[in-house]
Amino acid sequence: MASGDIDDQLGSEVELNRLMTQFPDFARYYDQIEDIPISTAFHIPYGAGIAELGTHVYVSSDINPVVLGVDCSRALAYHEATEWALRKFAGIGVDYAHDPAGHRLANRAEAMCAARLLDKPLAEGWRIYSRYIDPQVRYDESEPVRDCPPDLALYPYPEELRAKIRAAQS
Repeated sequence: MASGDIDDQLGSEVELNRLMTQFPDFARYYDQIEDIPISTAFHIPYGAGIAELGTHVYVSSDINPVVLGVDCSRALAYHEATEWALRKFAGIGVDYAHDPAGHRLANRAEAMCAARLLDKPLAEGWRIYSRYIDPQVRYDESEPVRDCPPDLALYPYPEELRAKIRAAQS
């Protein structure tokens, strides 16, 4: 959920690197995030999501990921893929509602990517990026659930929203 609940706290880069050392499968997956396909053909609650198998990322058709003329959809992909991989390979974020570590580490990955894409230092890039993306995510959260992909991972969503997503999966 890139910026999904607008918890913009960044996990530790040191911790992210430590986890890559501790969990080689996580590191291998993380190194391939640049190549994960991104689809913008669906409505995705909270702005972005990932396929159950981690094979592709969905950015909501309601989100315009262009920030200062730069397509930042890859930053959203870094968030979703990092969150998924931490859950799968490191067991972090399995209880999404009570374990913010996975989300915050994914925020770190998203921020690093956004800063790189915008050619800004981390704090400045994250601030600029969040200023554009967060209001769109808030708006997207208020939209009725519709036209969701059939393989959207449901783990980050509350149970009441999962039922709506299942009904809207095409």
